[in-house]
Amino acid sequence: MKEGILGAFEDGRRPVRTEDLTRALGAIRPLARVKPNEIEDLRRWAPEALAIDANRGVPLDARELRSLEL
Repeated sequence: MKEGILGAFEDGRRPVRTEDLTRALGAIRPLARVKPNEIEDLRRWAPEALAIDANRGVPLDARELRSLEL
């Protein structure tokens, strides 16, 4: 949301408005689209590295890894 705040500041140091924040949100690009090769590398690496589910504290299995949408 820093982009929305910065936009308001650069526009005469006015208060931040909802449209500043919605514009900033609309500009967010998913990491899976920005760096698809790196994400795919991580998906391949995770089972080999015994990736741990941070919420449950247990290793992820292959089904769970494929269901991740980054």
